[in-house]
Amino acid sequence: MTESHADPLIRLATLDDAPAMVRVLESAFDRWPPFEIEGSAVDHLRWKMSLRGVGSVGHSNAAAHTVVEVDSEIVAVSVRWVTPFRLGDERLVQDSGIDQAVLPAMQGRGLGGKMARFAHALAVEYSDMSLGTGSSDERIPSIFDAFDPPAVQQTLPMRSRPFSARAFVATHRAGGSAARFARQALRAGRRLANRSGEVSRASLEELTAFDERVDPLWEAFTSRFDFAIDRSVDYLNWRYCEPAGGPAVVLGGYEDDLMVGYVVFKRSDDWSHVLDLVVQPDHPQAATIARELLDAGCRRMAEAGVRGSHVALTLGHPLGRMVEAAGFLPLGWSTHLTCGPQRRGRDSPLLDRFYAGETRNHLMLGDVDIY
Repeated sequence: MTESHADPLIRLATLDDAPAMVRVLESAFDRWPPFEIEGSAVDHLRWKMSLRGVGSVGHSNAAAHTVVEVDSEIVAVSVRWVTPFRLGDERLVQDSGIDQAVLPAMQGRGLGGKMARFAHALAVEYSDMSLGTGSSDERIPSIFDAFDPPAVQQTLPMRSRPFSARAFVATHRAGGSAARFARQALRAGRRLANRSGEVSRASLEELTAFDERVDPLWEAFTSRFDFAIDRSVDYLNWRYCEPAGGPAVVLGGYEDDLMVGYVVFKRSDDWSHVLDLVVQPDHPQAATIARELLDAGCRRMAEAGVRGSHVALTLGHPLGRMVEAAGFLPLGWSTHLTCGPQRRGRDSPLLDRFYAGETRNHLMLGDVDIY
């Protein structure tokens, strides 16, 4: 781009801006998006920006996606991730910046900070807090912490299920001692030896779309938690079943035409990730249903040629024992999601408990955009 002294124009982005926005993202990052997609990057960006399914909690479906223009050329972009969440009986909205980039030739001019102030001023009008992972890319300045400084961190311990002996050795020897590897190998052997032979009555189906049968399942599941990203039929179909979002394997478990569980797997390079797992908590065979869903998803991932699968759940999550019974062993490290401060000054004892780290939270990798 040639040198220009024109004042930057900061404005809301539209879906028609997507091709120019992708040019900035692909120029600023080594790989965008950082996971596999089917179709074009432009279609993927438009999928992200469309936010279908968020309107079920009263959101207008218009996020503060932002672009900066210089001489009528888009040189900086900010894409928002807007999702509904439940806090007790309340339906609220979280908003966070996910794809922030400035064209390399235009970096160092303060455009990122101006863009952040513009987007944040709009976001606080329709959202209650931010939820995200931050960025490990050193080229992205921490300008957004000035507006949404981390207020509470959610820890999600990682568990892994390699699909071969070679993958097991590579996974559990990485960064660990020989003694720890031996303990993990013994643990895996015991899991295999003690694996329940119980079979549930549920029939498993690979889904191309969710239907209304997921609603009572989600109501029962989420009643066990104080905080959870809300899952409506529209939201689940937007998040996991639209091709532009990237290929996912979605499996549902049904019993007498009732949905008793579902799981979502997504591939990223030579590993896969369990993005979402829900089972009917009152079902007498809940653990068996969870194991069958995870086993079926792992088989499909193994057939696709990946080396194994990871799952992340919040600390103390009741699904933790179930995924370990299905062969997912702790890796000894965690991923972290950070929540920014509340934006609307709500007087809520439950919200105070959330920020104090005293609530029961359901969060998984599918609740953010990293896969």
